[in-house]
Amino acid sequence: MIGINLIPPPIMEGQRRARHLRRWGLALTLAAIVTAIPISWQIHQESVANRLRRKNADLAIRIASARIELADVIGEFDQLVEQIERANALRTKRSWASFLAMISQEMPSEVWLTTMATETPQAPSRPAGRPPASKDEPTQGLTVLAGARAFMLDGYAIDHDDLYEFMARLKASGAFDYVELVRAERQDVLRSRAVHFELTCTW
Repeated sequence: MIGINLIPPPIMEGQRRARHLRRWGLALTLAAIVTAIPISWQIHQESVANRLRRKNADLAIRIASARIELADVIGEFDQLVEQIERANALRTKRSWASFLAMISQEMPSEVWLTTMATETPQAPSRPAGRPPASKDEPTQGLTVLAGARAFMLDGYAIDHDDLYEFMARLKASGAFDYVELVRAERQDVLRSRAVHFELTCTW
């Protein structure tokens, strides 16, 4: 069987060129898609990175603000603690006029004093920026105020019995929890001898 092609050669050439152009168009489309995929992925990554950088900057601002607020709160806390300690110190103060009058009343005539002094303890301070670990720990960076907790007496007694009587009277007065004899020794005083003593009275 013999086939005869009745399509004119120009038409066949046009069809061939059309098929060729379609193949090239498909190839270019696939190349464009393959090229666009990495570019799209890179754009997506940059977008995600930008969002993370914005979130990180916002978080840094919030942290800085929180630190400032925390420093303000710690400062207010320290001020309150200091005010409380001062108030406690004021409450522990004694009426020294009546206190001295009591000592004078309890002192035997054979005893006389040369020196009287108070002792005020100070709690140790701790570094700033850290809150107290417990209620018994002193406040940070502060010298805790406290009322006088001891009274030192220095004087002379004719003999040891007079000194012991004076100590017993002080203890019996109820003003002190402890009356401690620090030292007592006989010394020459005004062409005579007397007992030079030191007492520490605490409450």
